[in-house]
Amino acid sequence: MKEIRFYEDLLELSQIKVDGVEKTTTKIILHCHQATSEEGYPHCLQPSSQVHQYTSRQVRDLHILGKEVWLHIRVKQYLCEACNRYFSEHFSFVESNKSYTKRQAK
Repeated sequence: MKEIRFYEDLLELSQIKVDGVEKTTTKIILHCHQATSEEGYPHCLQPSSQVHQYTSRQVRDLHILGKEVWLHIRVKQYLCEACNRYFSEHFSFVESNKSYTKRQAK
């Protein structure tokens, strides 16, 4: 538990919570999920808490101690009840359709 808290503090990404850690000789893989539980559909801005399904997103972050850091994020896909459309969680630290964090891009 202390190790998970250590990585959460080190990452400084308040939007996610770390669920588990895997370490290899070249990588650190952090299994995480978004800390908040309700999203608004980007087009109609109606809040939705009805989760349709979960997907996985792999995002690369800055190295730690010379090892690649990968965030394996469990992403919720919601159903907008007002529009009857599906949408996924948004993460402020990574651009849409990118596989690396904004700070990794710099």
